[in-house]
Amino acid sequence: MKLTTSALPQTTCAELLQERVRNMKRIKVMVIAPYEGLRETVAAVAPQFRERLDIVTTLGDRYTGGVQAKEAESQGYDILVSRGRTAEIIRQNVSIPVIDIEISGYDYMRAIKLAENIQGKKAFVGFTNITKRAESINALLRTNVDIFTVRSSEEISPLLKRLTAQGYELIIGDVATCREAEDLDIHCLLLTSGEESLTNAFENVITWTDSYETSTQQLHLLRQVVAASAEQVMVLQEDGDILYRSMTLAASGLSTQELMEFAKNGSFQDGREVVLPMEEKTLYVTFRRLTLNGMDCYVFYFREVLLQKNNTNTGITVRNFKAEPAGRDFVRQTSIYDQNVLQTARSFCASNRPILLTGDTGVGKTDMAVAIHRYSDRWMRPFVHVDCAMVDFESLASWLLQCGRTLREGATICFEYLESIDRRGQRRICEILKSMESEKWWFIATASPQIQQSAHNGDFDELLFRFFSQLSLYLPNLVQSHKDLQKIINLYIIEANIRLGRQITGLDEAALELVGRHHWQYNFAELQQAVYQMVLICEGPFIRAEDVRATLMAREIVPMGVSLPLDGSLEEIELRVIQKVLDEEKGNLSRTAERLQVGRSTLWRKLRKTDA
Repeated sequence: MKLTTSALPQTTCAELLQERVRNMKRIKVMVIAPYEGLRETVAAVAPQFRERLDIVTTLGDRYTGGVQAKEAESQGYDILVSRGRTAEIIRQNVSIPVIDIEISGYDYMRAIKLAENIQGKKAFVGFTNITKRAESINALLRTNVDIFTVRSSEEISPLLKRLTAQGYELIIGDVATCREAEDLDIHCLLLTSGEESLTNAFENVITWTDSYETSTQQLHLLRQVVAASAEQVMVLQEDGDILYRSMTLAASGLSTQELMEFAKNGSFQDGREVVLPMEEKTLYVTFRRLTLNGMDCYVFYFREVLLQKNNTNTGITVRNFKAEPAGRDFVRQTSIYDQNVLQTARSFCASNRPILLTGDTGVGKTDMAVAIHRYSDRWMRPFVHVDCAMVDFESLASWLLQCGRTLREGATICFEYLESIDRRGQRRICEILKSMESEKWWFIATASPQIQQSAHNGDFDELLFRFFSQLSLYLPNLVQSHKDLQKIINLYIIEANIRLGRQITGLDEAALELVGRHHWQYNFAELQQAVYQMVLICEGPFIRAEDVRATLMAREIVPMGVSLPLDGSLEEIELRVIQKVLDEEKGNLSRTAERLQVGRSTLWRKLRKTDA
């Protein structure tokens, strides 16, 4: 009997490939993204790899990525994916593979092209592996970006300070460079990774896994053994080099030098446990000395106990800054304020007297307060932010009376929305502030421009107003600032690109004209929000006029289908509208104020009338 090909089952190459894919092991991948926009790029690329990869993305940088990587390892992830210095740190903390997200030529060209929109001197700062490529792209595009190479993270901050002193207005670099630039309040443009780079990284994940599946299984076993341990371990050589660690140095809060000093100065004896109190935990450390191949090794076993956190007052937060900015000029504020405003603000940095910052909603009063604190001699002290529209009087008074026992002397205390303090409590707050020794504390307040008239009319306590207005500064709104609108918008585009993982390079002339004609009721804050939305919806490399129109139309409040009784006084009708929107926003004052296009302090005062 002769068989013909038609008698055999017909199996296509595509079907054979699909069957092979179904039989392959699915790979659990965690992407640790050093910046928020990378997470959005991963989401765009991941669907094309869903047959093989289970991808989860989390935010983490060179300081937190190691801890997140250890947790991912204990949860059974097969491979980690990250970028640059963060990937290097992660690789030191885990035994599972770490795949790098390379920076493609497209990424360099997008960054350098976007930088052309910013006037002034520009610098590209990074390690050799990225500056070599940047030099090639820079030469190809014939741009005026100066390139500087560093060999260690410690070199970045001093270099940025020198560049700022030399008049550079924009820094381009990787996450490490931009993090230092942000700490120093220098404008920065992050060299982001596009979809091409993410695609290559995930293809490398599949290639690596297929080639080393046996080794991966062994690593799973080792991971389970480490996870079963109740203590974290770190093994150091006699010269302080790390042989092994199951935790990051950041998690321990100690440096290798400190550990070796413990081991060599007799603070530790074999088997002795030392208790080290830290900010939010107590660390118990046990030491052992071992010999490995004739070499002395020091093994440290760490066990930590978290301290119970004290309940904090709603509306009161404490911030700390790790680095003093370069120079004495307010880099971030130069984009929106003129030199007279900045010079006055700079002069306040040398004073201990209370400061009152006034201005319309959205002009950045609290940002200016932070800048004054950071550029003063108190920059290393805590900056306490008190939202007077959220905190109640009793809690605020109690906290102020006790802060001497809970806060380090010399802290700056900033009262935002000062006019929102209950009228009956304003005099009591004034008495408390006067009783606190002024040389040990620094008081700053922000308020609307009408607070002076309110104090004159008796609607606000005059003594409290006079206490804070010993030094006063009015911050102009968007119309009064007379600054380069296009430059401000381009800086907002850079920030939005980093957060959203986009590569928008600017806006066209028609779009700029529309933005310039629009009345921005909430000034710089509203403009920044709108630019963020334009970047989000933009489909090309440039923001167009239709993107601006769509954004402005979407942001208009048009009450549809709202049925409210119209009887009663105008004030009563107004309160019904406020309560309706407040209910829809589930009691969130900030979102309610934004929808009604009023300041949060104004909304707070109107609501308090119902309790009187």
